[in-house]
Amino acid sequence: MADVIIEATGVPVVVDTCLKSLRKNGRLSLAGIFHQSASIFLGPIVRKEFNIKGSICYTWKDFQDCIELVSSGRVKTEPIISHELPLKEMAKALELAYNRKSIKIILHPGE
Repeated sequence: MADVIIEATGVPVVVDTCLKSLRKNGRLSLAGIFHQSASIFLGPIVRKEFNIKGSICYTWKDFQDCIELVSSGRVKTEPIISHELPLKEMAKALELAYNRKSIKIILHPGE
């Protein structure tokens, strides 16, 4: 049984697996971004005295540091950009992302 689990997938069914894997007084940090509700049985949370906390995992400083790294050229983004489309083709971009046929898509306004 785990002392600490960091859930980073954002997949609702994984939360139940995490709860089943914690020891008494274990800690669960939810760092994944969830877009659907999770259906979990709350009994073990009380009986095993779990500590559950959400974590956004990024701070404004992190974003500022990333902008600086990309702007200075120390981090190359080109290898992960799979598509560049005009903003009016957002539906196509969403379809590419949904079908997992893209990595990162840049949408250009005004094209």
